[in-house]
Amino acid sequence: MLTTAAMGFILDNTERPLSSIVPTIIEHADGSFYLAIGGSGGSRIFPAVFQTILNLDWGFDAGAAVEFGRVHDQLAGVVDADAIYPEALVGELRERGHNVTVRGMDRIAAVVNIVTRREDGRIFAASDSRKNGIAAGY
Repeated sequence: MLTTAAMGFILDNTERPLSSIVPTIIEHADGSFYLAIGGSGGSRIFPAVFQTILNLDWGFDAGAAVEFGRVHDQLAGVVDADAIYPEALVGELRERGHNVTVRGMDRIAAVVNIVTRREDGRIFAASDSRKNGIAAGY
């Protein structure tokens, strides 16, 4: 039976989505599997997943990409940042008018899990230690 439940996902610019989940699969240019990534943590999921993907693009391996510090900006002018960021960067954000709060690494972000397949076929997984996660496979 078809329902109109999906109608709730059609939003205008004044509405918040019903869910923040962003399960993501990325392929290589030839269409082969590159990675699957997702997270948990409410409205902080999207920035955590996106920042992890950026870290991979910048050359981090899966584990380092997941573990690296994060920044979260949800409310106008309010930014939460992990303590890993240099004070000079935090100071620059403050000079631009952002209200930056620096917190411990386990305080501000959603947790991310990722599985990648390298071009040589080897599979790597990482699970965010912010939630005591470990990667396991067979």
